[in-house]
Amino acid sequence: TLIPDGFIPSTIELRDGYSTFFGYGYEQIYRTTLNCDAEIVQNFDFLTKGLSVSIKGAYDNRFNLTKSRTANGWRQEYQRAYYKSYLEDPTKPQTDPDYDKTIVYIPASEAAPDYSKDQPLNYSENDYGRDRNWYIEAKINYSRSFGASGDHKVSAMFLYNQSRDYYPVAGGGTFQYIPRSYVGYVGRVTYGYRNKYLVDVNIGYNGSENFAPGKTRYGAFPSASVGWVLSEEGFMRHQNAISYLKFRASWGRVGNDLSGARFMYMPSVWSQNGSYSFGINNPNSLEAYGEGTLGNTDVTWETADKQNYGIDLKFFNSRLSATFDYFIEHRTGILISPESTPSIIATALPNLNIGKVDNHGYEVSLGWRDKIGKDFTYNVDANVSFARNKILYMDEVPKQFSYMNQTGGSTGRQTGVYNYIRLYQYSDFITGADGELTLKPELLIRRYIRVTPCTPTSTETTSWTVMTRA
Repeated sequence: TLIPDGFIPSTIELRDGYSTFFGYGYEQIYRTTLNCDAEIVQNFDFLTKGLSVSIKGAYDNRFNLTKSRTANGWRQEYQRAYYKSYLEDPTKPQTDPDYDKTIVYIPASEAAPDYSKDQPLNYSENDYGRDRNWYIEAKINYSRSFGASGDHKVSAMFLYNQSRDYYPVAGGGTFQYIPRSYVGYVGRVTYGYRNKYLVDVNIGYNGSENFAPGKTRYGAFPSASVGWVLSEEGFMRHQNAISYLKFRASWGRVGNDLSGARFMYMPSVWSQNGSYSFGINNPNSLEAYGEGTLGNTDVTWETADKQNYGIDLKFFNSRLSATFDYFIEHRTGILISPESTPSIIATALPNLNIGKVDNHGYEVSLGWRDKIGKDFTYNVDANVSFARNKILYMDEVPKQFSYMNQTGGSTGRQTGVYNYIRLYQYSDFITGADGELTLKPELLIRRYIRVTPCTPTSTETTSWTVMTRA
């Protein structure tokens, strides 16, 4: 329908421009945050130089509350726009020379009191943004240098820590109000000779409430690293090109306890599941109970053995720097759901620590730092990294074609797809006596799928159909 310029159909409801933004309600967000940290350090140099004891504690509390006031459906308050003459006489045509096109805004509740009255705003609250946790540690630390020039530097540390998170599952979920707790012991010894030969040995013994007490709850995670600062050697001091050169290597084992559901070591729960009748032609049924997912008393830490080999370089009075790292990771004990179990087992099996994944890669970084004048300092940095992993084992049932298997490929790789070979060509079909085209028998992959070319148009000489394996 064509509308003449300057005319507005009286059948269309016009609103003021503010109706898009006003009358829909509002939100009030309240945030309360409390962070407390305290540490006490006591030196015991009167017993032996370099010995100290410290106690540290932290407490964090956070609470978010959102109050929402929203409009009651379409009944939010707004203003309608009318021509003045329309309000005086709705039947008067706009083509009348005396038609007054002055725009008048009237609240919707007054224009149609039975249809769009003011309604009270709805009210709702959302208080899931809460968190409360604490952390404590006690540490014995020892650091001392020996020798006439302090050539030998030795340090040792023993630490005990404990933590608790009272709302471990954000936004609700299972066990959201059951606190998550950790206990850990850490030991560390370091040795350095003239800042040239460096050795660092660590071990952590950590406990998680996700694993069975007295069995798999605690795990030991050792690590060690060595370093050689070649630029500190005597024969390197007679050159100016290399300011710093260090070779380093490290190995360590880390653990993860958050790869599955909580408390998987506990027995499964029986719950009501359907009904069952005893005897023959017995119409009376009794409640039946089924066992849920079985417990796994052997569930334990997922571990990763990591190796890192690196070189640190600085040139031209430390203005140009370069770093190279090569890493290898072997992850075992990954919690996965077994696939090879036959379906005749009438219950859900728990996740098992049977997955294995390898990962390797490298990272290279370059940097330039310099000064212009006395007050202007600048730096430019660039880096490149590469990483690739491979699934070694995941208890996978072999698929019809090897490229569909996840084992042997990268994690997160898309599987269950089709493998493209080529496009069917018109010459791949045989013309029968009745003129019907049939795919050549040697090209059939799945016998129960019929493949025929589409009818070519006047400009087409070849019909294409994707040839795939599924």
